[in-house]
Amino acid sequence: MKNKMKYILPILSVLFVLTACSKYEEGPAFSLLTKKSRITGDWKTERKIDKEGDEEFYYTDQTIRILKTGEYEVHQNKDIVIDGEWEFANDNNDFRITYELDENENSEEVLNIEEFEIIRLKSTELWLKDIYGVTIKYVPAM
Repeated sequence: MKNKMKYILPILSVLFVLTACSKYEEGPAFSLLTKKSRITGDWKTERKIDKEGDEEFYYTDQTIRILKTGEYEVHQNKDIVIDGEWEFANDNNDFRITYELDENENSEEVLNIEEFEIIRLKSTELWLKDIYGVTIKYVPAM
């Protein structure tokens, strides 16, 4: 029995540490992939949840493309409608995008910066929360 305890205690300790050290509120607790590898790719909005918890399913042909080079694109009907740059912020807890938009035909482009709290970051799920408390759940665009 004493020999078994020598092995069980270290294994339980490692499991406890791995499950207790989740970077993001909803996980994952542990991943072999880097944050950059998990966030890059093509994503589509699956649903939005407002701060009151009301859920809205989202069916759209809009996708976002997050590239490893730090570029960010929003596609609508396969056309790029917004392009800019992305980066991790606040010790990799936030996702920041920077892009320019025309306010109207006569004005210059306006620089926009949006920051989202990363709630969940897996290769198959991306949950971001905006400054209004709305959680946006993305799934891979196929």
